[in-house]
Amino acid sequence: MESNKRFKKILSTLTFLAIQTVLIPVPTNNFYDTAIIHDFRGTNKFYTRNKKSKLNFQLSPYYQGASGCRNVNGVRDFEGNRLGTWNMLGLFFGREASQSLEGKEFKWSSEEITKETGYYKNYPNLVIAGAVLDGDEVSVLKKEDFGAQANTDSEVKVGNDGSNELSCDLTKEVNFKSSSPEGWMNVPIDFEKTGVRARINFDFMDGFGINIKTGFCNYKQNPSFVDTSVGTLTKNQELIGRYLTKPDKVRLVASDVKLDVNSFSKIGMEDTHVEVYVCPNFDLADEDGDLVVSLAPYLSFGVWLPTGLERSQDSAFSLPAGNDGFFGMTVEGSFNLDFPDTVQLSVGGGLAYFASRNLTNQRVPSSEYQYGIYPWKVNIKRRSGKTSYLNLSFKADDFSDNFDFFLDFVMSWHDRDDIKVSGAFADKFKPSKLEEDAKWQAQTIFAGLNYRIVPGLEVAFAFQSVVGGSRIYRTTTILGTMTLNF
Repeated sequence: MESNKRFKKILSTLTFLAIQTVLIPVPTNNFYDTAIIHDFRGTNKFYTRNKKSKLNFQLSPYYQGASGCRNVNGVRDFEGNRLGTWNMLGLFFGREASQSLEGKEFKWSSEEITKETGYYKNYPNLVIAGAVLDGDEVSVLKKEDFGAQANTDSEVKVGNDGSNELSCDLTKEVNFKSSSPEGWMNVPIDFEKTGVRARINFDFMDGFGINIKTGFCNYKQNPSFVDTSVGTLTKNQELIGRYLTKPDKVRLVASDVKLDVNSFSKIGMEDTHVEVYVCPNFDLADEDGDLVVSLAPYLSFGVWLPTGLERSQDSAFSLPAGNDGFFGMTVEGSFNLDFPDTVQLSVGGGLAYFASRNLTNQRVPSSEYQYGIYPWKVNIKRRSGKTSYLNLSFKADDFSDNFDFFLDFVMSWHDRDDIKVSGAFADKFKPSKLEEDAKWQAQTIFAGLNYRIVPGLEVAFAFQSVVGGSRIYRTTTILGTMTLNF
């Protein structure tokens, strides 16, 4: 009998190692926390034998940090470059959209710009930059108002001398070349998030129960701005740097469009997930009547309640602490193989669908070449795309005196959003770019270790790390859990 148990243990372990390249996702829409964990069990769709109803409460403090991102091409990059390297020249493109809400048109077409010029009053730093970078001697800055340097720079013309003249009118989208090194800026970010997550589980009988998961967090993002220009600068690069891409200038021109690009920190709730699940088991015995394996299909239906912080449109480094205010519905399923007294394998998948929202004053690109800063706002109707997942999980109960071990590999996908723009000048915006930017995919690895101190008290440690994907932060999460069983 003992040899049979040992053989089944070896067989189940080999089975796990043979199929561990299968990956899993988690149904949430959050590009920096793509596979959100609330306790040491990870995806947590395992079968548990219960002879009576029980209640357990788990409290899990955690820390999360990022080491760069995976950009649109899946390549490692700076966090701020998640959707592309910032293009400061993009602030001049599609500027007809500037009138969409407040009616303050962004232009600088006056023969001599003074501090009393209406366009200057609306967008002071951008108007100066436009007058300098347009290469048009007609648009100049009044020396008495802006000083000799700015006046001289605004008189620089378009010509053939790269060291003393502009190559073209840099404010026109038609002249922009995405392969050019001019106007681009890298944005590394120091990202940290700390908090505590809670899970309440009501298991009414063997294979039926309710989970409630939520959290409270504090996150902060501290950005840096690094001009990509190197070596000997052309006149284009010199003037772009002086009026657009130096860190102090980035903050000033962003303030013209009422966007704060300084460090950002926020404290508040995360989203809340409530689900009802069923997980019946079917015991399979061998010819001698000994239990060999239990088949335990898992099915759950749940909702995401938007209790978490939403992203602010006027803070470039604000983040959502959940699904960004969207109500969602989830359905998950898995197929569990429970080898008695050894290990359990869980393979499954699921979906999260989100309701649409009417949103006002939203930043939407007005040019396909805008990266980092979308200067103009418009009213939209947004339907968040669905999030999909597959899952393979591994669990070892009592692998060593009161210790349990959990392992997950995770792959998640979030589909393209659907965005409709409304109102005056709606045709000047490019919502298709914003829809595409919403897509992401991630691969994540998770491991957890639990220790049962006494029947009513358990403590655990877990970690999770992103190992691949696109349009996501490369985050690592460290989490501890205390479980109270009633």
